[in-house]
Amino acid sequence: MGGLLAQASLFIFIMRTFFFLFFICSTLSAFSQKEDYTWVISGGSNVLDTLYTITTVNFNSGQAIFSNTYNQYPAMQAPTNTNISDVNGNLVCYSNGTVIYNASFEVIENGEDLHSQSSFPLGFTAVQGAVLFPFPNSIGKYLIISCTDIDFYHDGWLTPGCYPTTYTIVDMNENSGQGKVIEKNIPINFDTLLYGQYIGILHGNGRDFWSIGAPTYDSNKYYKYLIDPTGVKLHSTQEVGMNINPGLGQAAFSPNGEHIAYYQWFGIIGISTSIEISFYDFDRCSGEMSNHTQIIYQNMGLPGGIAFSPNSRFVYTPSWDKIYQFDLWAADIPASRITVAEYDGFLDERGLPTRFYQPKLAPDGKIYITVSNVNSRYLHVIDQPDSLGTACNVLQHHIQMPTYHDKYMPNHPVTRLGKMVGSPCDSIVSSSVEVVPDLFKFELHPNPAAAFVEINCELPIGKSAMWQLFSTTGQLAKQVELTSRNKNLVSLEGLQNGLYVYKLISENKAVQHGKLIIARP
Repeated sequence: MGGLLAQASLFIFIMRTFFFLFFICSTLSAFSQKEDYTWVISGGSNVLDTLYTITTVNFNSGQAIFSNTYNQYPAMQAPTNTNISDVNGNLVCYSNGTVIYNASFEVIENGEDLHSQSSFPLGFTAVQGAVLFPFPNSIGKYLIISCTDIDFYHDGWLTPGCYPTTYTIVDMNENSGQGKVIEKNIPINFDTLLYGQYIGILHGNGRDFWSIGAPTYDSNKYYKYLIDPTGVKLHSTQEVGMNINPGLGQAAFSPNGEHIAYYQWFGIIGISTSIEISFYDFDRCSGEMSNHTQIIYQNMGLPGGIAFSPNSRFVYTPSWDKIYQFDLWAADIPASRITVAEYDGFLDERGLPTRFYQPKLAPDGKIYITVSNVNSRYLHVIDQPDSLGTACNVLQHHIQMPTYHDKYMPNHPVTRLGKMVGSPCDSIVSSSVEVVPDLFKFELHPNPAAAFVEINCELPIGKSAMWQLFSTTGQLAKQVELTSRNKNLVSLEGLQNGLYVYKLISENKAVQHGKLIIARP
């Protein structure tokens, strides 16, 4: 008896150790993504002045290290700025939306003319006009989503737009690691969208990526692009919330992947300006946006941008001479706005003001904010962005960089997220649950359902299966063990109306999956 107890104790110890190691490995995998650990910024063109050369910002040490590369070219003096680092946080390549460069600051083969270099000599002029992604399941390959500029008259104003949306593929394995563009400017959407604001985030399956741009003009229609091992495709469109007015600004995904925020500014400073701020919930499995909150400030808006706190609770909107904080946990989000900083009047060495413009959440957990309207060597810092109100500690003109910076932050996808374990989309890359084709007879009805569903399945004799029902946010709503060759009545009591996703698990494999709608009168 004692030997059996000892064996049982040993078995429990081994299993606990296994699950602990599995948890640690999963956690490290989720937090080892360093695609945004090196930034490339600049505030000048090819001039013989080291104050107008390229600066890199490296976060591998746990804090921001600013370095002057003394490279006078290429210019990054444009609203479009995207770059990507490898798994160790080392720079791989970057782009100003017109040309793609490698880590040696050289043009990648075939990397010119993403946009006309004669039309955009300093880079493409759309804020967040491009974003770089790792190519799923392909080491050394990357994909950039961008658009082509178009001008047209909208309500009597000459207005810039994005048409068409395109993608370009970079293979850094080519040319002894110096890279080569193997596909360029391939269109995936011909509709005209608001100018720029392309953002990206890791899919709930932990492998693929979502990318979303600004909506179409005077509409609430969004285009969603899916990047998987086969490439990029237009996945779906969605009309959600209220119309978004055309303007310039910034968009961001929250670090936890559950929210999207947009900041739009439109007007002429000194005459009439307004800002429009929008918040959405986001589902990393389905790509669906929901629960639109729209805030409009008429005749009081100024240029600015938007960024989330590391805990995804707070949203910061620097706006020229003030920085505001919104609390997404508040019952009334618009009413939660707090002024956390006002411009203190500081002038740089040239006598120019250092107001607030674009923010960006960095890997060190701080938010860095550029100076508006002028090239500047200064950055503002929100030191404790997870704190409510002025406890967030805004440090004005806190950092003096080695070179000038032209107010635009680099654009990166949100990558430090794992797969959503237990959600409908985790099985795509799961190491423990394999999705296989329909192997067994399976019937589920009615669908839509109200009080119950009847499930009939034929499994091998003596085998059982587990039927799991998930909400579209990935929460397990129902789990029932089924028996073979019998009718199984499953109650839906307590479940709200809406769309659900089900999986049938047998012998650790998902043998069936589909959608169920619950609709009661």
